[in-house]
Amino acid sequence: MKNVFLLVFVCLFVMSCTKKDSDVNNSQNYFKVNAKKYVVDKAYYTIDSFSKYTEIAIVSSGITYDANLLEFKGTGNAITFEIEDITSVLKSGTYSTPDGFWSAVGLNYNSLTQFVNLYEIKETVPGKLTITKNNSNYNIQFEFTLESGEIVTGQYIGTVKKERF
Repeated sequence: MKNVFLLVFVCLFVMSCTKKDSDVNNSQNYFKVNAKKYVVDKAYYTIDSFSKYTEIAIVSSGITYDANLLEFKGTGNAITFEIEDITSVLKSGTYSTPDGFWSAVGLNYNSLTQFVNLYEIKETVPGKLTITKNNSNYNIQFEFTLESGEIVTGQYIGTVKKERF
């Protein structure tokens, strides 16, 4: 009986120390502001045919989208992009500043207090946004400069859910 208990304990210990696939994916999804890294784990997009752009929001685990209220809830960090592309689906492409995309970084977002430290892209400095699609997953990579001069880099690999913001 001791051997069975020991075997079960060892199996549970090994399984608890092993990274899950979702943990591995989450660690590769991030954005950096200079050297400080912010982990993100889900992404959404919407098509605004009135303003003629597609908006992408990549958010950390504490932020969720409430489709009934059409708003983001929770606390965490986010990065958003607006691209001048209003096709019905998010499609692959490479966009460059100053005219191809706009972006902002939101740190310490809190939906209850409506607080966020918002930092906008410096549109006059070259930046790049690349979106590729492989089956149902997207690979979104980016690099640009904020108005404050800080460099933002990062990537998101995974599904991007279509919503109405």
